[in-house]
Amino acid sequence: MQEIIERRCADLLSQAVECATTDIHIKPEQDSYSISFRSFQALKQVTKIPLELGNRMIAYFKYLSLLDMSEKRKPQTGSFQLPIENHPYYFRISTLPSVLTKESIVIRIMADDVADSIHSLAAFRDSAFLLEKLSEAPQGLLLFTGPTGCGKSTTLYSLLKHCAEQLNRNIITLEDPVERKKPVDFANPSQ
Repeated sequence: MQEIIERRCADLLSQAVECATTDIHIKPEQDSYSISFRSFQALKQVTKIPLELGNRMIAYFKYLSLLDMSEKRKPQTGSFQLPIENHPYYFRISTLPSVLTKESIVIRIMADDVADSIHSLAAFRDSAFLLEKLSEAPQGLLLFTGPTGCGKSTTLYSLLKHCAEQLNRNIITLEDPVERKKPVDFANPSQ
């Protein structure tokens, strides 16, 4: 049975990546679990699964994320990394109790790839130059805001890469939760 659960979970993650999904929502209903994908700010239900299968899949995702599998009454957050089609992906999960004495879970999907340059991300060339200029200041604060999936973390990590490689700065981040776990290799900054 465990192999079936692992395969169903891996298939769900692969399907979500293939559909360019940013979040997977697994939500309990009266007699089943509803699975929905969020892509480009739209939430679309993709399937329903039996309660027992849903409970086991949630337990497996919690196991991968090193969460307390027996705790179903308190919210929990965790993360895990898995390769999908030979590409590394980072998954952040959040669980919430529901009124049906079951849990709902949201899985955030992020490609664990190397940060692109600010110029390759910018829609306007002047914006990239302005952001680089702001990062050269000896002190200050930059705020990144916007809806889920708009590119805040991608922009931030690209800016950090610029600061480490081009400005030769030592970068330390304080994050909760950590979005990406790949450090910049200062011995070989071209990575």
